[in-house]
Amino acid sequence: MKYSLLLLPLIATCFGCGKSSDTVPASGSVTFAGGPPPAEGTIIFTPVSVAEGFPKRPGRAHFDTSGHFTVTTYQSNDGLLPGTYRPSIECWMGKPDSNDPSSFDRLNHVPKGFQAQEITVSRDSGSVNVSIDIPKKH
Repeated sequence: MKYSLLLLPLIATCFGCGKSSDTVPASGSVTFAGGPPPAEGTIIFTPVSVAEGFPKRPGRAHFDTSGHFTVTTYQSNDGLLPGTYRPSIECWMGKPDSNDPSSFDRLNHVPKGFQAQEITVSRDSGSVNVSIDIPKKH
């Protein structure tokens, strides 16, 4: 019992590590060759590096056929933690099948090997506006 009382302050402190109030609002749009997306999709913002004292936690966003999105890290639409991120986009024209590995490239509207520009989020940013244009798949 006394050990659990000793751990309580430690646990409470860890829950405070990285919280929604540490995020910077981030939103934007995805286009495909300058036009609207052919389908709904997802963006994962994978941390490349983080600002000192922040956890390495990815952000995610869903876009509709208008291409607009708002990023979530902890709570809906809270943004990204300060750091640098590499966005990865998926926009499916059909459901890929793990029994057919080629379906993951074939059914994604995003060309294989496409790499969006890295996004840098500063603690001083009031908000971050992200624009990603994906080239046509050949």
